[in-house]
Amino acid sequence: MESCKCGNFIAKLLTIIDSNEVLDSPEVSGTMRAKANRENIDLYSKNHTVAILNIQGTDSYQIYFLKKNMDVNHIEEDLKKFGAVLNHDSKLILKNYIEMMSDEGCKRDR
Repeated sequence: MESCKCGNFIAKLLTIIDSNEVLDSPEVSGTMRAKANRENIDLYSKNHTVAILNIQGTDSYQIYFLKKNMDVNHIEEDLKKFGAVLNHDSKLILKNYIEMMSDEGCKRDR
């Protein structure tokens, strides 16, 4: 299993994708439905943008619904519950994507 020097697992961004596409995935659709239920998100009323992360060295996937002006620190804090840290490149990609959503707007999230 891959872990960092701090003893935590490393969470790596796999993709940023539309929630409608994730519903068709047998590997992560259940995880997304559970997360949506906990966050009171209706997956069928509109399409959402989601980030899928893998806790490296495990079969664990974490789903995050991306929103305009979202702080990546929210994701990092949540990952701590799983003993994981977000890898540097994934953090930069997520920050840039969220900035793009906030600055330019994202058609599917309007």
